[in-house]
Amino acid sequence: MSLLNEMLRNLDKRRQLPDVGRENLVANRGPRRSSWSSTPIIFLFLLAGVAAGAWFLLDQQQTPPQVSLVAQKPAAVQPETFPIIDGGNPNAQSVLPVEAAATTRKGRGPELPPPGDEPAIQLFSPAVITSDTVPMTSPSTSNLERDRRREREISQLLQSADIALTRVRLTFPVEDNAYDRYLRVLDLEPGHSKAISGIDYIVVTYVHLIRGYLDTNNLQRARLLLERAQRVRGALPSLVTLSRQLQSAEEVRPALTNTDATRVDVRQESSSLISENRLQEEVNSLLQNNAPLEARDLLEQYLVAHPDSVITIKRLFNLYLQLGAIAPAEQLLLNSPQLSPVTSIELGAQLRVQHGDFDGAISLLESAAPPHNETGYYALLAGLYQTMGRFEEAASHYSQLLDSESVQGTYWLGLAVSLDSLLDYHGALSAFERARESEQYAGDVLAYIEQRILALSSR
Repeated sequence: MSLLNEMLRNLDKRRQLPDVGRENLVANRGPRRSSWSSTPIIFLFLLAGVAAGAWFLLDQQQTPPQVSLVAQKPAAVQPETFPIIDGGNPNAQSVLPVEAAATTRKGRGPELPPPGDEPAIQLFSPAVITSDTVPMTSPSTSNLERDRRREREISQLLQSADIALTRVRLTFPVEDNAYDRYLRVLDLEPGHSKAISGIDYIVVTYVHLIRGYLDTNNLQRARLLLERAQRVRGALPSLVTLSRQLQSAEEVRPALTNTDATRVDVRQESSSLISENRLQEEVNSLLQNNAPLEARDLLEQYLVAHPDSVITIKRLFNLYLQLGAIAPAEQLLLNSPQLSPVTSIELGAQLRVQHGDFDGAISLLESAAPPHNETGYYALLAGLYQTMGRFEEAASHYSQLLDSESVQGTYWLGLAVSLDSLLDYHGALSAFERARESEQYAGDVLAYIEQRILALSSR
């Protein structure tokens, strides 16, 4: 208001001036500036503001509307979310549900449809991407796992077949032989090369054994193995030839004696009906005829029917060791709780000897003190003492054994060697002579005994 009053007072003063004074005042002032002189500047400012506003509006129309993906998500569905960096703007982040993030794993932002299409949120709607659309386990993954299980089973079967071959279990006993395992491999993978090669090896082994039995005129053993081989590859030319040779040999062979007929009956008789004495006789006969594998089969069959037969267990155990089948011998010992502690220690010491652990075998035997009538126990200990150079202890045990069995040539020979090493020549000479009198030795062993008797007699 003060400014307005001041302007009115100045206007009244101008009206009171005389005309001359007014002319002088006008003459003394410069040219009067029009009140519209500042108008162009104001107009330019207004024009710039309008242009800026127009540009802003145009930019807003060209920028696509920002769609809130979370806001469009149905309230009932609350998936776990995580930030996704927009490929065009590294500083910008948007939140996508897990289903949408699965489509942007490679560093690309969500692909929005062009203007006019449905909102982008519909691309990630639970009605579109579900567990049926993206399964947790694809068919290819399940097939791969099934193939891996089959390969593992095949590998285990091949390893088991190799073990059966080392035990010479070609097609017998049933369900525990190499042939059955190879057949199972072929069921899983027809044409498997290792299974086919294994079956060929079984047949070749049978051919070799059959020829050996034909050469020794053991026609019963040859016939049995030929039948087993024919069940594997009956049309094999070598088996056909062996069958003709065996038939010809059987036609010219003289009639069986009563003893031979009895032995055949024993093999054909049920294992549960064979007496233990008849079993041992048949086993001895098979071993004498160089048929240890058949003797082993017979002992195994008998043991199935008579699991408490300690004699059969020990006989089969020793036969395993003779065949070099350490693993089945160990298994037999583990599965025979009916054995006495002394027998278990004795067999365990024999296993350690097979592994070359003589000191361990001696320690195991020394851990017990059975009665002296356990001759097998002390004979093993005496032999180990002698092997390890402990001749005094060996001689002492052999002397005790001879108190029980004075005609046993093995004990006399052991005592003779021990005394000879201790330089007891007189005692050694007497022991060597008793070993020769036992008539248990021949060949190189008998020649050694004769040589030591001659040398000690000249002293």
